[in-house]
Amino acid sequence: MAEVKLTINGQGITASSDDTILTAAAKNGITIPTLCFMKDCNQIAACRICVVEVTGRRGVVPSCVTKVAEGMEVQTESERIQKARRITLDMLCKNHRMICDQCSRYSDCEFHALCRRYGISERDYNPYVMDAAKDESAPHLVRDTSKCVLCQRCVAACHEQGMDIIAVFNRGRNKKVAPPLPLAQTGCVGCGQCVAACPTGALSVKDDTAELRNIIRQKKKQVVAVVAPGVGEGFAKLFYEKKPEDHLGKIAAMLRKLGMKRVYPETAAKTALFAADRRELESRKETGAALPLISEMSPAIVNLVEKHYPQLKKNLSGKGTLQAMCANLARKAYADESGMPKEDILAVYISNDLSGKTEQTDGLMTLTTYELAAMFRRASVSRFTAMKVWREQLADEPLDSLAGVLADESPDSPAGAVSADTLLTDTVSADALPAATLSADIERESIRLTVGDVSQNAVSLYGLAKVRAVLDKVTEGACPADYIYAQPYTDEQIQGGAPRYTSADSLER
Repeated sequence: MAEVKLTINGQGITASSDDTILTAAAKNGITIPTLCFMKDCNQIAACRICVVEVTGRRGVVPSCVTKVAEGMEVQTESERIQKARRITLDMLCKNHRMICDQCSRYSDCEFHALCRRYGISERDYNPYVMDAAKDESAPHLVRDTSKCVLCQRCVAACHEQGMDIIAVFNRGRNKKVAPPLPLAQTGCVGCGQCVAACPTGALSVKDDTAELRNIIRQKKKQVVAVVAPGVGEGFAKLFYEKKPEDHLGKIAAMLRKLGMKRVYPETAAKTALFAADRRELESRKETGAALPLISEMSPAIVNLVEKHYPQLKKNLSGKGTLQAMCANLARKAYADESGMPKEDILAVYISNDLSGKTEQTDGLMTLTTYELAAMFRRASVSRFTAMKVWREQLADEPLDSLAGVLADESPDSPAGAVSADTLLTDTVSADALPAATLSADIERESIRLTVGDVSQNAVSLYGLAKVRAVLDKVTEGACPADYIYAQPYTDEQIQGGAPRYTSADSLER
């Protein structure tokens, strides 16, 4: 690829001839606002927010699809460009239900941030110009079409996952972005990538915090929590820490203040589930039961099999998902400690995996990082007070131990002696699986699962598109793997229940 020289806002830069103006600017620290853009996923120039001026060209051009050229002169914030962006935002606001202070995305809405940047106030628009048109049929997320800005990022994210649940219908004023049926009637498995991609409140996590507060206040049940890694870091991002870390100690302190009797780590349960998978695989090898064994680590993978590959249900491990294992261990641990009946204990599993909300029972409730942050803000009266408490008043507290019940769960291994590292060893060459096993466009990642003294072929997959391709091979009898470990996300920092990314963030990925 050849290099070209151009100027952006009077600054001379060098870029690759394959770069667009947007990517060339980003590489040189120049920010061009975007709304519909997502790198390598949604480059459709639909929103016209990223328009720029190029000397010698009539009109403005969308920077997300316009390639750089030698000697090009670009202006990204001229008076003409700012006026064009304000006109675009004004048109969007007139067709957007501007009840911002009641919106789930109020504190981190990309659309609202653009309006503030260009001097547009939501108070200038009729908040009831549109009726709320919500689809609350699914257990994990809510669709509100009155908040949709037709950016199509959710469509692109769903397509990238190989699901295509959401699509664009009609044209012009009747254009809409939606699934063809209510969400509960579609093949949605709850991976959450559409929620992570949405720049507004059009797609949001279904909030169960009011129910949890009532349970705690009315003492209907004693509540214990299990916290997954990454929750503390996500929480810190939502509270605008410059260098967020996984403050699980602070999360533990906060949960106890919110009324949780015990706060357990997820890590021990994950180890127990790997151990259970190991024993199950050993048993299947001896009895000739269905292989490959598909781990039930994430509810999204279970949903995928049950909805789209029902013929492979027999391949599921049958040991339950990670959050079900967490709930079982946590409830048993507190029941043993307190002497209470297990039925009177509610386990709250807190993670970034939105699909967990599709699997809730009387003894298990799932909260996402987003919901936990909202619950903490409400308990602190305002988000400003919550930020002060989080940063200055919460000290790290230790998490409680599951060692005792873990020993019962893994009788062949002493508590604490089994770690995931002993079950899943270092990544090995993709040659461990024949080249014909996976299609060429899938990155092949092989791991080893130790069963007794024998290493078995196992495949580790991230992202539903990869998972579906491998499951297709399984149905054809063309996948020699003995064990499939799969997660619905490609990046564990980008899940439906974690802090969402912006279109600008995608330039760095």
